Amino acid sequence: MRIAHQREPTHERSVRLKNNVLAFVMALLLGCSQGVPIAITNQSGRVLQDVTVSGSGFNQHISSIPAGKTATLRVDPKGETGVAIAFDLGGQKFSYVENGYFEASGYKVAITVDDAGHASVNAELAHY
Repeated sequence: MRIAHQREPTHERSVRLKNNVLAFVMALLLGCSQGVPIAITNQSGRVLQDVTVSGSGFNQHISSIPAGKTATLRVDPKGETGVAIAFDLGGQKFSYVENGYFEASGYKVAITVDDAGHASVNAELAHY
């Protein structure tokens, strides 16, 4: 006994293809619109307060990052940039000029603040 394969009508295949293409395009657009993640890790042993990160086309503020914790934000830089950071630590103000290199998509950035208040920046391609 043979089981006949029924072909899907052309209209239904066309609608399914359009839906798949639309879903793919939406996934691409959503993936591109999320910005570049910047993770700020506080290894100072004290609370970081009044934290500001900035670069070409962005300037964002975090009120505080507890000792031993990481805060992550997303930015939408305008072209090539580095990242500057400023914060208060134990009543002392720290400010660092732009460092690292990244662009509007495909990168991830990590900033680590140590117990002396020094901030190091590591920017790298996210998918490699």
